[in-house]
Amino acid sequence: MRRALAIDADMILRFLTNDDPDKAEACAALLEKACMCALALQVGTVHSKGGMSRHMKVALAIIRVAGNKVQNLSAMLEAIHEAAKNKADLVVFGEAVLTGLINNDDPTHDIRIGEPVPGPTVGVLGQFAKDAGIYVAAGMLERDGNCLYDTAVLIGPDGQVVLKYRRITPGWHGPNADSSVYRQGVSPSPGWRPHWARLPS
Repeated sequence: MRRALAIDADMILRFLTNDDPDKAEACAALLEKACMCALALQVGTVHSKGGMSRHMKVALAIIRVAGNKVQNLSAMLEAIHEAAKNKADLVVFGEAVLTGLINNDDPTHDIRIGEPVPGPTVGVLGQFAKDAGIYVAAGMLERDGNCLYDTAVLIGPDGQVVLKYRRITPGWHGPNADSSVYRQGVSPSPGWRPHWARLPS
């Protein structure tokens, strides 16, 4: 039996500008991602030290991604702090939030924007997650040797990586990208698709 998951709409921390037509779609996508993330972890119920349980509170963080990784990371840390201040248990960021999907299928450019997992950024996020006592989920371009993945990382309140998911579909790069560089994750079994991909439209 799945544990219940409660989403507090007031915990949406960041919106795109009001004139952005993708605002509602982006929020809906993050909400779905938050639900899947929490259910996959089976942390939909949070247990307190006294033995009482409660629904977990999820913060959805939508930041305007700039062309500067340091600036984007700073915005993420601010959102984590705000989420923790509002007693969220999990804060969820979007896909490739550290850089945006600025890859152009040129390995000499794209490999440099990826980072290892764990790596410098994950280490900083882990320290903030630990200090705040909160789960942090974020997407980033992962560099593994000479390969690049579109990866989602979940960091626990102990600052450690709990889960790492590599996107299994190729839509994040062009159809002619070098498949030895631009890689997908491996499905757990033939024909498997993530739960969100099986939801009716």
